[in-house]
Amino acid sequence: LRIAACDGLKENLIENYSEISRDSFKERVVVIKNGTKINPLQNNNIKTTLRKDLNIKKSEFVVLFIGSFAEHKDPMSILKISKKLSQDFDDIHFVLFGNGPLKRQLQYYIHKFGISRNTHMIVNSNSVYDILSESDVLILPSIVESLGLVILEAMSMGVPPIVSNVGYQNEIIDDEIDGFLIERNNNFIDKFIDKIISLKNNKQIYLKIKNKSSDGLSSIQK
Repeated sequence: LRIAACDGLKENLIENYSEISRDSFKERVVVIKNGTKINPLQNNNIKTTLRKDLNIKKSEFVVLFIGSFAEHKDPMSILKISKKLSQDFDDIHFVLFGNGPLKRQLQYYIHKFGISRNTHMIVNSNSVYDILSESDVLILPSIVESLGLVILEAMSMGVPPIVSNVGYQNEIIDDEIDGFLIERNNNFIDKFIDKIISLKNNKQIYLKIKNKSSDGLSSIQK
């Protein structure tokens, strides 16, 4: 018996077998999708201090990255997005939560790009959900990904995800409905920027995506 986390991974497993044995092998592959809590902070009285600790006002817009500081996650693109947006907006903050081999490189370029006022790195927190509760958008510009659990965690909190259309993310996100899928091509950074600005400036669109995110997650996990 083999277990796959999504339909795409199941198909990928089956394709590795010869045509003769595929039919019999198909019956031995079961899809058990990743899950997360629905409304995880509903009965939680913990008061988060993320914005206070980073000197971010309640009225300002927080774009969050959660993941490894590694090449395949492409956190450097977030710094490029931050640098471009900081030229026109002083109320958008980027928070990178994680750790990894690119940590020092990221710290260096945050300083070099002159974006330390609005771009923050944190490596310790009591809970991913606490951080998500004080964020407005999740961003994942990954080069390689399978099925991002953090996307489910964000959607459970009603945090709209903007992610690269790689791996099997389209099994979680219905593009333009409960999040955004961005193709990784020559202008993908500008496309990420467009979606961030759209969600920040249009309350109606933001609330629509936010509500659909949590609704969509409930239907995925049934």
